[in-house]
Amino acid sequence: MKNELGSVWYNCVLVRNSEGDLQWHETDDISNSLKEELKKYKKENPSYADDGGSIWYDLDNKFCFGSAQYKRWKGTDNLPRKDHSYSCNREDFHPWSQSLMTKILEKNEIFKNAPIQVNPDSIIGYPKFMEKFKDKTVMIVGGGPSSNSVNWDNLEFDYLWSINKFYLNEKVASRGVDLATIASHIDVLEEEELKDYITKNNTIISFELERDNKPKFKEMAKFADLYPEQTTFFHTRYKSQPGVGMRFICYAIMAGCKNIYFVGVDGFTPKGPLHSFEEDKENPNWYTKYGEDFQKRQFITFWDYLLKLKQHFDYNIYNLGEGHTCNASSEITKLVSPLPEHIKEKIK
Repeated sequence: MKNELGSVWYNCVLVRNSEGDLQWHETDDISNSLKEELKKYKKENPSYADDGGSIWYDLDNKFCFGSAQYKRWKGTDNLPRKDHSYSCNREDFHPWSQSLMTKILEKNEIFKNAPIQVNPDSIIGYPKFMEKFKDKTVMIVGGGPSSNSVNWDNLEFDYLWSINKFYLNEKVASRGVDLATIASHIDVLEEEELKDYITKNNTIISFELERDNKPKFKEMAKFADLYPEQTTFFHTRYKSQPGVGMRFICYAIMAGCKNIYFVGVDGFTPKGPLHSFEEDKENPNWYTKYGEDFQKRQFITFWDYLLKLKQHFDYNIYNLGEGHTCNASSEITKLVSPLPEHIKEKIK
């Protein structure tokens, strides 16, 4: 897995990385345009060199976007304000996270007393029950349509991870989910099906620390009190717009999983999310407002980031939804991490 200067994903070309700037591309007109937009982007975004300095040029829309667009970044005139994928750069991540950690951990004895694994891209609660995942093969099943259409259950794996209302999908629930994350829009204290499921299956729940408001922090703390041996947390610098599934993949990498299969982390479509867990789920506001081009940029930044993580973590990754009409990663994974033929045969 390597991302070289001049790589083209979804008709966007990598025009700057740690090696420098791209000098030409196809025609003089395109080369002149990308150079002008690159110069403009650097001027508008002085932090452009952070995180390896990845800057992409959109050949369709003729502007640049990059990996140094942070949650607190004001944006440029030609990018949506939500077009960011990170909280901040790697250097500032821990200082920025300190107030959040203090607010949540010190008032929660379960989280406060848990061992914590720290690296420049994440903060992970790492009690003893998390050790079993290190160097193992995990299957991550998200709620996208490929979860139902792909025979992922034909593959061998050590542990099954899933998200949100996974327990409503018989195919997933019947396999026994070992670890799940639940987003803040689900009231975990009132969701009786969830509580029944994790009690019967000893499922670990790992919460993202960032929640919408103070009541959600309290809800998470009360849940941890009810299930002290099955509750932990994670906090990633990466903050994807398309959903928790992408952050969950990053979590698996940083938790030390060796082989990561994922399915159902597909992206949204104009017809709706076509959800495998929640049939009445609607497209998020950002997709309705900004559409496919915005989503395309989010997935480009995501995979650009995963390639950078290969410099720090030893992992293999397999997009089992590759080729599905709703799978927004397909065009990229076919280039950087294509599915082996023997896996294709098993899941088709």
